[in-house]
Amino acid sequence: MFLHSRLAGDPGKASPEEVDFAGARAIFTQEPEATDQFSGKRIKAFVGGQDRRPVRGLQQSQSYYRPRAVPVIAFNRTPRVVGEDEGIRRRLVIFPFVVNLRELPPEKRMTQAEAERRILAELPGILNWMLDGFAEFWRRAEAGIGAPPGIDPPEEMRELKAELLASSDPVGEFLADCCEVVEGIAEVRVLEAYAVYEEWARRTGGALYRPRTFADLLVEKGYPKKKTMGRIHFEGLRWRAEGDVVDILENSQVRARIDGAPGAGGVASAEKPEAEKNDF
Repeated sequence: MFLHSRLAGDPGKASPEEVDFAGARAIFTQEPEATDQFSGKRIKAFVGGQDRRPVRGLQQSQSYYRPRAVPVIAFNRTPRVVGEDEGIRRRLVIFPFVVNLRELPPEKRMTQAEAERRILAELPGILNWMLDGFAEFWRRAEAGIGAPPGIDPPEEMRELKAELLASSDPVGEFLADCCEVVEGIAEVRVLEAYAVYEEWARRTGGALYRPRTFADLLVEKGYPKKKTMGRIHFEGLRWRAEGDVVDILENSQVRARIDGAPGAGGVASAEKPEAEKNDF
């Protein structure tokens, strides 16, 4: 139910996978296939916790419930998140399990039956440990401490999350590679930004969005459009003074697309502010 599908969903269709979710506190899902993609829209709709969701079993009438469960998804390969944005980044908490039991020294290895016996013997202590952790989490969540509330992921988890989500956020990668964030300036023109992004995506193999989607994502990330000297710029950004972006900006084909020269690939001329404004 959290996977992306190109088929438009019918809000009235049967959803037997959700029939038993009302009142659930945790949902454990199967491991996604290597080619599966998570849907950011579906994840946010479920974990938002505010809106009621329609649910209908096979050949049953429709009812509604308010999701309260925390989805737990185990995977070895990280699926791409379609529609990844800051809202999704806030909601995802990734726990790395990096110990390969098959690589333990022989004296520390044990059979599954032995491991289960040891865990069963420690169940009371494990439960108390979990209850103590939950009490601390609830105290911090109520006080608004942590991001997300109640949780302070260690640096290792934050780095892993950023690494795993990088492929889901090509515009974020582009900004990190090519731009500097400087408050109070607006040096990156809208048409220029897209032309450079096009070439960056071609060189790096990154996903290429349409111009309007690209502009909308930059605005969503906190770089609003601003009209300066008759042209539209993204506020708060300027080009890096070193790295691949310097070569891209000097590329003759990129300059042609920016300046609207013949053969520029259909990009509006930079000398026409109204065309620039309407293109995005």
